[in-house]
Amino acid sequence: MSSDWNGFGGLDLTEVEADRGRASMLPGNYICAIIDAEVRDTKDNKGKTLFVSFKSEAGEGSTDTLINLKNSNAEAERIGRGTLKALLISANHPNPNKPSDVKTLKGLKVGIRIEQSENWTDINGNIRPGGGKVRRSGAFFDPTSNEVLGPSPLSRAAPSQSGPSGRHFNDDIPF
Repeated sequence: MSSDWNGFGGLDLTEVEADRGRASMLPGNYICAIIDAEVRDTKDNKGKTLFVSFKSEAGEGSTDTLINLKNSNAEAERIGRGTLKALLISANHPNPNKPSDVKTLKGLKVGIRIEQSENWTDINGNIRPGGGKVRRSGAFFDPTSNEVLGPSPLSRAAPSQSGPSGRHFNDDIPF
């Protein structure tokens, strides 16, 4: 690939694959395959995280997560390692106690619970809706279980000003 610029008229995209982007998953439960897993340094270079990328088996999108493996905060490390063990058990890893090579995660199938992430502000000050993200706690389940799959009914429904009973949220609390 050449870095020379001969003007837009000289572009040849014949050998270039179109970037299709990535579809964010709506909140709900999904069966996914692990398509990538790698150990990375933390931002401060003092710890290690496991980057895991998932793709929905039914084509509903993809997502990824970071799991603490080594952290200066002992509680963050404990939580991260517990999350990893839950992932390994739910994905039926052959040895969830001693997973050995990170490559053994690739191709495993696992159930994932996706929740709505926080809204964010772009560089122009516009508030943008957050996408789906892997739950912080209780994120993984056995893909052979009877979990309800796909986007949750609430993520597909139009926003409502009333609760399940039809009462408005700004009603007085009945006690």
